[in-house]
Amino acid sequence: MFRQKLIIKKFNQFNYLRKTILIVISFIIALVIFTQIKPLLIQAVTHTFIQTDWSGGADTNSTATEDNLSNWTKFYSGDTSISYTTPGEIKLILN
Repeated sequence: MFRQKLIIKKFNQFNYLRKTILIVISFIIALVIFTQIKPLLIQAVTHTFIQTDWSGGADTNSTATEDNLSNWTKFYSGDTSISYTTPGEIKLILN
């Protein structure tokens, strides 16, 4: 009887150790993954781009670059209920 209790106690201690090691290894793997992948996902620019005129209409082929940050009048996509024809203004068209 005493031997069975001793075996069960050792098994429970081993099981606790196994869970602890598994948690620590999982934490280390997650830490490595997030520190290696996150920098690849972050993209930033060091310039300022302000657009106040949308009269050029929608254009999916053009994008602003660091070398060309002024006189942009186009945008990527629009909506039929919004008017962009007047430079410097955006108007909502009420139906």
